[in-house]
Amino acid sequence: MHPQRDRAQLTMKDVSKAYGDRSVLDQVTLTVRPGEKAAVIGENGSGKSTLLRLLAGAERPDSGEITVRFPGSTGYLAQTLALDPADTVQDAVDAALAGLRALEAAIREAEESLSAGHEPTDGELAAYGDLLTAYEERDGYRADARTEAALHGLGLAHL
Repeated sequence: MHPQRDRAQLTMKDVSKAYGDRSVLDQVTLTVRPGEKAAVIGENGSGKSTLLRLLAGAERPDSGEITVRFPGSTGYLAQTLALDPADTVQDAVDAALAGLRALEAAIREAEESLSAGHEPTDGELAAYGDLLTAYEERDGYRADARTEAALHGLGLAHL
């Protein structure tokens, strides 16, 4: 048996979530293993967004356990964004990429430190390697190309 296939990427066990007196999720249990795909389908108000917020860690369940193991990180993009009316599309794109840009800045800072003329320590090399791994897992090298393709598809290619 392949060990990677036995390790679930996403598990929810007996997860419940309510808002006030309204129960949205009641003892939900599910497992998604590497290579499997899942879809969230339901009527308005049935708990789809709540489920996704819980999986992204944006909210905590009232009870139950959630385990998410994905390379890089998970995130949640709300259906409606709290943007200032004066914000531009570019401002929204910049906000969405802020975490990746911070990671790029940390990589540049580590590179400058590693090339500062001293013998790098094992810890410095390991930290740099961790930064590169995190960047690769988030597909950072293709982020700008993916963003441009999405903007082009929306007719906003020349921002």
